[in-house]
Amino acid sequence: MATARRTNPALRALAVALTFLAGPLLPRPYRRFWPWPELQESGALQLFHAYLHAVASVVVWMTGLVAFVKAFGDRYTEALMDPQHGTGDPSYLTWYGLIGFFAFLVSPGGILKGLYMADSVVRAVGGAMHRTVPGTLFLALPLGLVGVLARRAREQAMTARYGPPGAPDRLEVRGESLFVWTTRPRDEWHNLLAFSHGGRLYRLVWRGEVSGGARRAFEHRFEPWPGAMPVRRVVLLDPAPGASTPAR
Repeated sequence: MATARRTNPALRALAVALTFLAGPLLPRPYRRFWPWPELQESGALQLFHAYLHAVASVVVWMTGLVAFVKAFGDRYTEALMDPQHGTGDPSYLTWYGLIGFFAFLVSPGGILKGLYMADSVVRAVGGAMHRTVPGTLFLALPLGLVGVLARRAREQAMTARYGPPGAPDRLEVRGESLFVWTTRPRDEWHNLLAFSHGGRLYRLVWRGEVSGGARRAFEHRFEPWPGAMPVRRVVLLDPAPGASTPAR
């Protein structure tokens, strides 16, 4: 997608407005997906966004408090002055405002408005301290939950296809070659590492996905380490040939 600088003035104004309104709300890991990264990284835009939300949240909280206490007081007065069930004594109205205040704090609307105010103030303070405004709690929680569920789904799919993650790696020596089958990809293994097995050093020369019967596996083929090549780091696969402990 073209950056905001390459668009016409109307589209650039729209990009700035959308980034100002929604961009800083995203948690930091998700901001790399924003279509206008050069606007997303603007510290001034983020701080203005955070301060505006902080002021708006205080106004929303105070407005909600006043409206709740007024409605609470009206119902309280109506109940006291009810000719059938009320006392008819207005002296019972003492401190009803304080009662309404605490009732607002524990009401669903009061809790939501309080969280919004706390979240906005923390984001504004964080932006002032670090020049980068953190994402809002109201997006971080659902996105985090979605991420956890997605990771669990991927892990379940991997387990069904390759086996459990804690299953021991299978090792087998074929002539001068060493084969290792794992249930998870070993991206940290590369051909600059020396791998020790059975008193010999090996070098990774091939990796890929192969069929292992009912389930598939990640296969790694190793060849003897070249004698002229310096050894910088050794990875211990299995100290004894034929042992069933997993590669480390």
